[in-house]
Amino acid sequence: MAVTTSVNAHRAGLALLLALSSLAPFGAEAAGAGGLSPSDAPGCTLCHMVWMPVWRQPEVYTLLPKPEAAVVSLEPTCFGCHDGAISDSRIKVWNRKGHESGLPIPRHMSVPTTYPLVNGALACRTCHTAHSVPEAMSANDAVSVRGVVKDSVFCLNCHSTRTVDTKRGAHFVGDMPFPVPKALRDQGARAGEGDHHLHCQVCHMPHGTTHEHQLVMSADEDGLCLNCHQDQRSGRWHPPPKGEHRPRLNAEGLRATRYLGTRAGPEGQLLCLSCHRMHAHDDQAPTQFALVRPLADPAMCVSCHLDKQPLLISPHDLRRSAPEYKNKHGQTPAEAGPCGSCHLFHDRAIEDKGDRADPAGLCNPCHKGDGVGVEAGPVIHGHPVQVRMRGKITGLSLPLGPGKRITCTTCHDPHAAPGDNFLRAPTSRLCVSCHPKQDKALNLKR
Repeated sequence: MAVTTSVNAHRAGLALLLALSSLAPFGAEAAGAGGLSPSDAPGCTLCHMVWMPVWRQPEVYTLLPKPEAAVVSLEPTCFGCHDGAISDSRIKVWNRKGHESGLPIPRHMSVPTTYPLVNGALACRTCHTAHSVPEAMSANDAVSVRGVVKDSVFCLNCHSTRTVDTKRGAHFVGDMPFPVPKALRDQGARAGEGDHHLHCQVCHMPHGTTHEHQLVMSADEDGLCLNCHQDQRSGRWHPPPKGEHRPRLNAEGLRATRYLGTRAGPEGQLLCLSCHRMHAHDDQAPTQFALVRPLADPAMCVSCHLDKQPLLISPHDLRRSAPEYKNKHGQTPAEAGPCGSCHLFHDRAIEDKGDRADPAGLCNPCHKGDGVGVEAGPVIHGHPVQVRMRGKITGLSLPLGPGKRITCTTCHDPHAAPGDNFLRAPTSRLCVSCHPKQDKALNLKR
């Protein structure tokens, strides 16, 4: 432990000096300044070594020189008691991750004067004090902090750029409709007032974590998010045995996370934090749902799905062809973005109007009944769908539905550039890929 060597010497000298201090009267300036009596000397000088009267008595020989600085502000002084002699904080504070003393304060951060630094760096005394506890807190909860740990105010006094403004894309803080999950509390999460209050310490720990950014769970997994957001679990969109849908990003997807300033999992997995951010800055553009970009920005989707970019110049971009259309959440294409007319991140954006011809209901909502795409291409008569493909498809790679059945998207690509009815290939190639005998008959007639 880095602090052990210096604190051993500190404690050895401290024991000797305490013994000497008991033989001399308490310093007049210390007593006058704090209203202390001589009987208070041993208790105060346990931390305030420079107050010991021996330093003002030249006739007294000491084995240690007078400290050049106020050692009460140094980490070894705190460790001298919190090493198990009085209170054991070795594992939580010194052996695990957390706020580290001695770290210079970043230029963008403004620390209030009520949180004293040591030579411009963070120290134990910056957040903690041995002298007072805020009246609004109990001694068990306060851990001798310099302010009230409530509604994230204590953290935001320094981390003021980490706005909690949800309009800027920050994660919500405040009262939740359910208590902080036990899985998070077991890892060290602490709710605010009552079990339902979300504040900084539900996700972060100032001391005692093993994860980066003082998180109670690793950011390389989605547990920190999904323990609260159970309704957004990706696995619910995929029946067993596929279960959780955590695809590994390809090279395009990994480049997209760098472009968006987000992250992927240690093996390139798609994470909640690949699209979402928990904190925002006041100068960032407004977003919804803690997304890194506004929902209407095509970059949220096409940064990863580069092969879908042709949609942006096609009639299937309803911002162009049907700007008044609304998805099932009442969002227009301008609000939901070009992909949001059909897709959402955790759900489908269109009402389920499936039938035998279109069981998944992907095309019917627009191309049937009073849909916005009826005039462009109504589903009336056409190639049979839901027919099981018994032979082989040759020359083309055409997607089939469940049970190797032909669907609308077997022949049509809704993300393709405008052309011949969004067909995946010219008609001559598309038909003969499934009907090779008809191709031979046509050749014979020629």
